[in-house]
Amino acid sequence: FENDLQDDPNEQDDPVKWFDYAKFCLGYDMTEKAELLMHKYIGIVGLDSRLDLIMGAMNLQNGKNKEASQHLHSILEQDWEHIQANLLMGFMYKAIGRPGLSRKHFAIA
Repeated sequence: FENDLQDDPNEQDDPVKWFDYAKFCLGYDMTEKAELLMHKYIGIVGLDSRLDLIMGAMNLQNGKNKEASQHLHSILEQDWEHIQANLLMGFMYKAIGRPGLSRKHFAIA
């Protein structure tokens, strides 16, 4: 599928194809590949809170806490009560041994 996208210049700029392929990769636990594809997608359509949440979750799954934190903080700056972002932040802080911050985010969620 990716080779088809790269070979056809009309498909390369179709963000829906990149997003669909990223979802496919996530379904088969190919998170690093999905992350790469999401970067291509975001490069075309830009970033919004929904994509920040997806990227934050994928970064957490790939052990990239700093990048995940940046995406999730971006959401929480706009809506500090965002349930999913607070849950992910809680899990991230729990994983890195910051129980106070973890409890804070779980309480908000």
